[in-house]
Amino acid sequence: MIEYELIRSNRKTLTIQVKPDGSVIVRAPVRLAKYRIAKFVKEKYHKKIRINTNGQGSLSNGKDIAPMMKGVIDIVSVSLNTPNEKRYNEIVRSRFGDQAYQAMLSFVKEVKKYVPEVVLSTVSTTITKEEEEECRKICEDLGVTYRIRPFE
Repeated sequence: MIEYELIRSNRKTLTIQVKPDGSVIVRAPVRLAKYRIAKFVKEKYHKKIRINTNGQGSLSNGKDIAPMMKGVIDIVSVSLNTPNEKRYNEIVRSRFGDQAYQAMLSFVKEVKKYVPEVVLSTVSTTITKEEEEECRKICEDLGVTYRIRPFE
């Protein structure tokens, strides 16, 4: 897996810079889709590509974006945050309001058809053990992995 910093600007080309310390910077046009950037990085370095997301990309783009990830993205990690829809909407404060939680779950259902590994995550210490178990059940029902990220 390769991590990189993405810098968008008013440019026409996509470039990759590997700095002396080994860190990678990808410079891309402002409107270039993330999956195209990921495809470029994958083709250039032949590494696994993971996307961390709130799962609202299909809602944001007005179409199902999951099929675009096939063969490009290896892991999708979605922030579940809480098993409770009302609480999720309070935490995330999405511009899509009450649609956000269900859109995130729908995205997970779709993307698992195209991406080999799908993970839903919460942050340790931010929800109760009971809520963690509810999240684990949601993941089990969806057929995806549940991960509790450490609080940093």
